Amino acid sequence: MKRALTTLFTLSLLAGCGGGNLDQQDAREQATEHTCDRAEKCGQVGAGKTFVDRDDCEVKAEAFWNSRWPKEACDDHVKQDDLDLCLGAIDVTICGDGLGEFLTVANQCKPELVCAGS
Repeated sequence: MKRALTTLFTLSLLAGCGGGNLDQQDAREQATEHTCDRAEKCGQVGAGKTFVDRDDCEVKAEAFWNSRWPKEACDDHVKQDDLDLCLGAIDVTICGDGLGEFLTVANQCKPELVCAGS
């Protein structure tokens, strides 16, 4: 019971903070996690695949998102709600759909949206 109450309290605190601004590092870390979760789900991680292992995916995804959302343009300007739209799009992009991946990055995860919080 105590654990359930603690979890409920934590979730209520997080819900109250959901619209706040994040820094570029927070956004990059979340996008990297979602990118690599999707890569694993799509069978792109392993010997002879796009990424050798999870660490390889994280290094490459982090570099990609870091260049996509530069610190000087994004720092303290990311709202979780805006970022969540991008992360959701990453999660639901169909495996093996190169056009879908491109459109997710170009439309749902573009800097003008993700880095536009104030």
